[in-house]
Amino acid sequence: MANERVMVVDDTISVGKLVATHLEAAGYKTVIALSGQEALSKLSEGIPDLFIIDVMMPGMDGFQLTQALRADPRTASKPIVILTARDRVEDKVKGFEAGADDYVVKPFEAAELLARLRALLARAAPAAAPASAGPQGVVHAIFGLRGGAGRSTLTANLGVALAGLSNAEVVVADLAIESGHLALMLDARPVHTLDELVTRYGASFEPDVLMAYLTPSRYNVKVLAAPLTPASAPLVTVDGVRAVIETLRHRFRYTVLDLAPTFSDLNLAVLEAADYITVVMTPEMAGLKATTSAFEILDSLGYSQESIFLVVNTVFAARPLSNDDIAGALSRPVSATIPYEKLAFVDAINRGVPIVRSVPRSPSSRAILAYASDLAQRQGSRAAMAKSPLSAGK
Repeated sequence: MANERVMVVDDTISVGKLVATHLEAAGYKTVIALSGQEALSKLSEGIPDLFIIDVMMPGMDGFQLTQALRADPRTASKPIVILTARDRVEDKVKGFEAGADDYVVKPFEAAELLARLRALLARAAPAAAPASAGPQGVVHAIFGLRGGAGRSTLTANLGVALAGLSNAEVVVADLAIESGHLALMLDARPVHTLDELVTRYGASFEPDVLMAYLTPSRYNVKVLAAPLTPASAPLVTVDGVRAVIETLRHRFRYTVLDLAPTFSDLNLAVLEAADYITVVMTPEMAGLKATTSAFEILDSLGYSQESIFLVVNTVFAARPLSNDDIAGALSRPVSATIPYEKLAFVDAINRGVPIVRSVPRSPSSRAILAYASDLAQRQGSRAAMAKSPLSAGK
């Protein structure tokens, strides 16, 4: 990124310098043009890697400049970002029709603008040579049909626990696309979201583009955030999510997916792509009924019982069903039980600090850490089997 060159075109010199200052602080080289004609004349000095263009300029406006750049073979494929105070839908449509790749409204947040630039530049970069075959990461899907069972809480804490156990960066993806709040639990503040990625690129994107859509956190865990509004959920396609999962599998040792409590087409595709499925339930009759239905459907779809684990999350203080009763009713063992600790979990959510970090010695934290360790050991055993000559041809 350090050598990439960005042209900022704005007739207000103070705005152009402000944008250039943010870019240079992030390692980009910049050139400023005060008009569309000046921008075109400066192309003889070198072709920038990306253009940031204001709309309201005398003479040639930003839309006209965008069209001129798209008509020039030297700049036809270069990313273009419209940066303007005009926020009407008609203006945005006009910008995209002129050939812009992105549209940012002033006043802008520097972090958002830089994230958008990184994504566009990553997409425009030449494709890297295929990586040599090597061990793939493991994808864990956190699922269940009972609302309020704590799937997101478990996902966030598992991500942090696995990052600590492996001393490697982990990614968690919020696939509860209509009501996701995984980023909140990790105090992560996403600039980009899953629906934006899939809408812009579909199922065809370079791995570095996806990396630009991940939000860092304080816990060596990156977050792929859910749509900010339920209205954007239909923009997330099955093919797009499949492409996301396979890309993450090749980039991270652990990928943990938080799913909504439904057997939607999207969830079915995710469950099919996952290596392991954790079904989370609450230890009461409604939770048992929902979990019975979940396992009946998973069994009918042919999922191996060895790849599905049951976690009981005690989210209430009343006397719960015992693990023996649950295991007997479901005809499968309980892999982990998270004890009741209402205040610890509420405080963790409010602060954005997972309990495996805020109170690592609490009974709930210990249960989650032990479960994470068990999952990590299973991955180690899986990797060892993959290397074994006895596994060849199976």
